Amino acid sequence: MLTVLFLGDIVGEPGRTAVINRLPELKEQHALDFIIVNGENAAGGRGITGKITIDLLRAGVSVVTTGDHIWDQKDILKFLDLEPRLLRPLNYPDGAPGSGSIVLETAKGKIGVVNVQGRTGEDLFGDPMINVSITGSGIFPYELLRVIRESL
Repeated sequence: MLTVLFLGDIVGEPGRTAVINRLPELKEQHALDFIIVNGENAAGGRGITGKITIDLLRAGVSVVTTGDHIWDQKDILKFLDLEPRLLRPLNYPDGAPGSGSIVLETAKGKIGVVNVQGRTGEDLFGDPMINVSITGSGIFPYELLRVIRESL
């Protein structure tokens, strides 16, 4: 069995410090195999930087997800194409920097992570689950896609 930890929104320096300091203990205590964090507010509540992403990855984070605040720090545009473990929402328009999904190998097998932005406020990007079912084919079994769709 693969043990995955997902930590929601890391906000600012206090959130980053807490995650970076506690991850080794949590990883050992819970025998974690894979760690996903949402970092879209890690830069003082306004996006994320390349340096912050690297700090989180060095601390043991496997993948960093984001949302609409990904674009708040302008230097992130180039970094998104350099670091595949930093995900922007998959359902952004074609040509947006970076990627919205990744498949990584662990000691216990492959794991796929798909980052989509839900439908809140204005519906700028359409149905996120259509993008997942097209782009994510082969990443997740159908049953998991069904469960995710029902929770949105």
